[in-house]
Amino acid sequence: MVYEIMAKVKTSPTGRVACSNGALTVTNAQESVIYWTGATEYDINKGTTASGYSFKGPDPHAVVSTRIQMASSNSYSDFYNAHIIDVRTTLQRFTLDIGQKADYTRTTDELVEAYTQAQGGVLLEWLLFQYGRYLLFSSARGTVPSNLQGVWARDSSAAWNGGMWFYYFHLKVCTDL
Repeated sequence: MVYEIMAKVKTSPTGRVACSNGALTVTNAQESVIYWTGATEYDINKGTTASGYSFKGPDPHAVVSTRIQMASSNSYSDFYNAHIIDVRTTLQRFTLDIGQKADYTRTTDELVEAYTQAQGGVLLEWLLFQYGRYLLFSSARGTVPSNLQGVWARDSSAAWNGGMWFYYFHLKVCTDL
């Protein structure tokens, strides 16, 4: 399966972006924003007799190029505000109250250090639950839901196929800067 990732860097007016051997270097910048997107040739509408039971769609380059141009024409605050609205409207459909009380005086590291299995830590457990929800929400924003490939699978050829078949990996590095 062909997979393509493309990135574009915007910096402050004095910033300089260079690329060498797949490494981006930003110098003399007060601020830098990296826009990136990716796509595969997977097409959920395929997999039928007409397509020979292959889910192979068109090369993702055109989609990735269009997305990166659209994305880089927006400001960071535009993206941030749209993301906040998306997260709130989706994740606020469900709430969990296990007795957690907000404690803005302690860092997450302090909450983890104070956590004991015998005593627990309601706020930390609630935070981890919310973090898991956010990760799942973020990984399943398209047509296909997040799959079961995870830390319990040693590689991409899990016993249950992991829902992933990568025949070919294509990474475009440092183009269209």
